[in-house]
Amino acid sequence: MIISVIIVVIGLGGYIAIKKHVEKKKTESELVAMIEHYAGLLGTYKSTSSYNPIKLYLGGDNKAKITINEGKYNERSYLGYWREKKEDYPIEIDFSDSFKIYIGNKERSYCSTLYLYNNRLWESMSAIRSYDYGASELLEKE
Repeated sequence: MIISVIIVVIGLGGYIAIKKHVEKKKTESELVAMIEHYAGLLGTYKSTSSYNPIKLYLGGDNKAKITINEGKYNERSYLGYWREKKEDYPIEIDFSDSFKIYIGNKERSYCSTLYLYNNRLWESMSAIRSYDYGASELLEKE
């Protein structure tokens, strides 16, 4: 009887120890994946268009900066904030000031919100849903 109780206690203790170890490893791998995701996301992006040079910076403090007509006489910069609702979802970038911008082959006046999705800067969520590439600008990460 005593041997049976000892075996059950040792088995239960081993089960609890293994379960905690597996949970710890899972939490560690999720944390590493999240850090790698944000490390790949943060930084500076530039448009590939020489006609419409755009530079976008996403910071670790959720601050964003967009520079329109970079390197030209009419260069302008705007500050804002970005947020990602969940991974693999468009990043919403809200700017404190509205401005006029050319994205793809479309002009957007009084723009205050843009989206970054699949290395493209999009003028709206509806453009992303309809895959209207004329309303997006391809960006390359520096």
